[in-house]
Amino acid sequence: MGRTPLIDLSSLAPDLDPEVRVLGKAEFLNPSGSIKDRIVEHILDEQERAGRLKRNSGQTIVAASSGNTAASLAMFAAMRGYKCILITNKKTSAEKVQQLYAYGAEVRVTASGVPADSPEHYQNVELRLCEENPSYFGLNQYDNPLNPAAYYATLGPELWEQTGGKITHFVAAGSTGGTISGTTRYLKEQNPGIQARGG
Repeated sequence: MGRTPLIDLSSLAPDLDPEVRVLGKAEFLNPSGSIKDRIVEHILDEQERAGRLKRNSGQTIVAASSGNTAASLAMFAAMRGYKCILITNKKTSAEKVQQLYAYGAEVRVTASGVPADSPEHYQNVELRLCEENPSYFGLNQYDNPLNPAAYYATLGPELWEQTGGKITHFVAAGSTGGTISGTTRYLKEQNPGIQARGG
C-alpha cells in the first residue's frame, strides 16, 4: 500500500515552461484502487494499537462513503477479520456497490440529494447506527483527525522524496479535505513556499 509511482504528465500542459514538470501520483495502484487505502489502513492501525479494535474479533466497523473509502474498508475488513456496514447513497455506481458485496460487506444505500442535517443523509446514518449500537466502531472519515494524519505520514513524505525536494505545487481533489490538509502540512514544513490547491 502506498509508495505509488509518479507519472510524467507534462505533455498535457504544453503551454508551461519546458523546464516545468507536471507529475501525477498513481494512487489507482493501491490495492483497492484508490488513495483512500491510506486513511483506512492508518485509522485501523491506530485503533488496533490503542486496543479499540482487535483483528479477527468480528467487531463491526461502520462507515459512510460515496464509494472509494467504502471499497477500501470492505477490503481491509475482509483481510483483518472485521464485519463492516457501509452506508452510501444512490449516486454510487452499481459496480462500486457490487465490489462492496464481493468483499462480504453489508451495504445500505440511502437517498441522494437529502440535506446534510437529514437523518437519512448517509453520514448521519453512520452516526445513528453507532449511537444505537455501542459495540460498533464508526470510521467517521469526515471528522476523524486520523484522516489528514494518514497523508501527513505517507503521501507528503513520498512526494517530497520522489521529487528530491523540488516540488513547488500540490493539487488534490477536495473530497473530505484530509488529502490536501495532511499532505500540505507536511510539505510546507519542508518548504513554506510550496503552494497547494484543492478542488
